[in-house]
Amino acid sequence: MREKLKDNKFRIFYTLLCVILCVISWVFQKEISESQSNMLAFSYYASVATLVALIIAVMEIIYAIRLSKSTQEKMKERVDWFKNQTVSHLSHLCSSYYESSLDDLANNQYGQLSLNFRFALKLHRNIAHNFISPDDKIIFDTKSEIINKLEKDIQYARFIPPQEKMPNKKAREIRESIIEIKNMIDSKHTFTNKEV
Repeated sequence: MREKLKDNKFRIFYTLLCVILCVISWVFQKEISESQSNMLAFSYYASVATLVALIIAVMEIIYAIRLSKSTQEKMKERVDWFKNQTVSHLSHLCSSYYESSLDDLANNQYGQLSLNFRFALKLHRNIAHNFISPDDKIIFDTKSEIINKLEKDIQYARFIPPQEKMPNKKAREIRESIIEIKNMIDSKHTFTNKEV
């Protein structure tokens, strides 16, 4: 309540001034209208009052513009904060799915590896397309070949029977690729635009 009064103290002041002016005009109406000199003085002061009203109107417009800019800045700050919170949350989720993928690979759970990797990749692409700075988008795009190959390798691994094991060389390649992709998320907190 105090904040609203503080923001509008100028408005309160000129509203009270207008009320006082109206009361004075009503009380002294007869004296002003019956005398020629009083009428000229009243006209003069009415002209001054019109000028004051014009100044008030212009100041109100300036005040509204300033308030609008201030509101826009606050909204932009809040949207940026929300965006950074969202990307932070998505980054941690994405990183944990990559981590689960590595565990699944180590435990030869290829079906689960495929599922966790798909979730991680979906989150990573969402982050890359919606929350990424232009420079980091280029970095992400350069890794697309590695990501596509990794995706194909993991899809292939899904069809390995549960009793069989993936060749060590292929498992090492997949592990190194997942770690490389995961480091893109972990190293820069997923390329947030606040760095731009």
